[in-house]
Amino acid sequence: MWLKWEHGRTELHFLVSLILSKTILDSSVTNSCQNCCSVISYAVFSCAQLRWCGHVIRIDDTRIPKQVFYGQLHHGSRRPGGQYKRCKDCLKFTLNRCGIAPCELEAFTMDRADWHSLCKSAVEMFEIRCIQEFESKRDLCKTGTPPTSNFECQICHQM
Repeated sequence: MWLKWEHGRTELHFLVSLILSKTILDSSVTNSCQNCCSVISYAVFSCAQLRWCGHVIRIDDTRIPKQVFYGQLHHGSRRPGGQYKRCKDCLKFTLNRCGIAPCELEAFTMDRADWHSLCKSAVEMFEIRCIQEFESKRDLCKTGTPPTSNFECQICHQM
C-alpha cells in the first residue's frame, strides 16, 4: 500500500475522514483521523512484516534471505554508542506488541494457514488496544489531570 504525502497528511487520512463523513477542517476530527491512520498504517506494516517473517522461516535453508535472516555479524563491528535497529530488533518489537512470543515463532510459522490467521488476529487486537490507548489519553487530556504532588504553596496555600 503506497501512500502519497501531501502537506503532512496522507491519502489514507483523507479516505478515513471521508468514510467517517467528517470535514478535514475540524481539528478534533483531524487529530482522531491522524491517530487512526497512524495505527492502521502501522498495523498494515506489522501484518506484512509478520507474514514475510513466516515466509522466510519456512523457505529452504540454502536460500540467501534465510541465511541473512539467521546470520550473525562475523567480521567488523557495530557502531560504538547507540546502535541502529536491525531487522531482528524491529521484528521482536512487533512480535511483543502483537502478543506473540518470540521463542515460539518458528513453531507458529510452520503451518501457513494458522500463521496467517494468527497474524491477522494479533494485529487486530493490537489495533484495538492502540485505539483504546489513544482514546484514554485524549480523555485524560480533556478532563485535566488531578494534582499529583503534596506540595503546598506557602504564599497562596494551594496544592
